[in-house]
Amino acid sequence: MASETTELGSPPPDSGPERVDGGARTLAGRRLFRALYRRALAANALGATLAYIYLSFVAPPQPSPPGHELFLYLGVAPVYFLIALAVGNQVSKRTSRPVENWLAENRAPSSEERTLVLSLPWRAAGLGGAAWLVAGILFGAQTATHHPAVYVAGVVLGIVLAGLTTTGITFLLVERALRPLFALALAGETPSGPGSVAARTLRTAPRLLVSWALGSGVALVAIAGAFLGRGDSRGDDLIGPILFLVVAGLFAGGVLTAAAASSIAAPVDRVRAAIERVEAGSLDEKVLVDDGGEIGFLQAGFNRMVAGLRDRERIRDAFGTYVDREVA
Repeated sequence: MASETTELGSPPPDSGPERVDGGARTLAGRRLFRALYRRALAANALGATLAYIYLSFVAPPQPSPPGHELFLYLGVAPVYFLIALAVGNQVSKRTSRPVENWLAENRAPSSEERTLVLSLPWRAAGLGGAAWLVAGILFGAQTATHHPAVYVAGVVLGIVLAGLTTTGITFLLVERALRPLFALALAGETPSGPGSVAARTLRTAPRLLVSWALGSGVALVAIAGAFLGRGDSRGDDLIGPILFLVVAGLFAGGVLTAAAASSIAAPVDRVRAAIERVEAGSLDEKVLVDDGGEIGFLQAGFNRMVAGLRDRERIRDAFGTYVDREVA
C-alpha cells in the first residue's frame, strides 16, 4: 500500500504486525515535544529581542530615562524572560504528559486525548500570549513611574503587538510540526458535528486572515502607535522607528504568510499526487489525515472514495469469475 508513514508510526490498528512499539512512539513523541519547545522559545526570544531593540534604541522614551531606570530595564527584562521560560517549561511538561502516556500505551486515543492533541497549538500560543500580556502590564507600570500616560500607552501597545505577532508565528510553527501527531490521533478519520475536535482547528479562511492581521496589520497599527507621545517631534525623528517597523512587518508578514500557505498547500498537494496515482490505476492509495478542519475532511473523503473504488473492483473481479467482466 502506498500510504504515508511518520516517525511516530501509523495509527495503531486493533491487531496485526504493523503495531508500533509503545516505547519507540513515546521516545519519538518526546523528541517532537522538545523540538516544539525549541521552536516556541526561538520565536518568543526573537520577538522579545525585536521589541527590546525598538523600545530601547529605535524609539527610546522621550524624555530620556534616568540612568537608574535604564539599568532597571536591563535587569528586569532578562529576569522576566527566564521566569517566563521556566514557567512555560513546567506548563508544557504538564500538558504533554497525558499525550506521552497515550503514546506509551500504544492504543487508539480517547476523545479527550484526541481533543488535547489537536488543542496543543492553541495551548502553546495561549501560553506565549499570556507571558506577553504580563510583560506589557509589568513594563507599562514600570514606564509609568517616569513618563506620561500617552508614552506608557505606546510602550504597552508595542509589547502587545509584538506578542500578537509572535503568538501567531508560534501557533503556525507548532501546528505544522505536530502534523504527524495529529495523524496518529485522528487515526484516519476526521470527527464531525457540534463540539467535535474540528472546532479546535483553525479553518482555512480564518487562518489566512489571521496571518495577514498578525503580519501586515500589526505593523500598520505599530506605525500609527509610533506617533504616541511624540507630537512635538520633527518628522526626521520618526524615520528610524517607521523604517524599523516596516522591515519587521515585512519579515513577520512573510513568515506568517509562508507558514499559513504551507499548512494548506502541503496536505492538498499530497492529496493531488495521490489522485494522480489513482487515475493511473493504483487503488492502494491512502493519505494521512493530519488536520481537524476542511483539509482533514478532504483527506478522509479521499480515503473513503478510494476504499469504495477498491470494494467495487473486488466485486467486479468476483462477478468476472462467473460472467463476462463487461456484464459485471
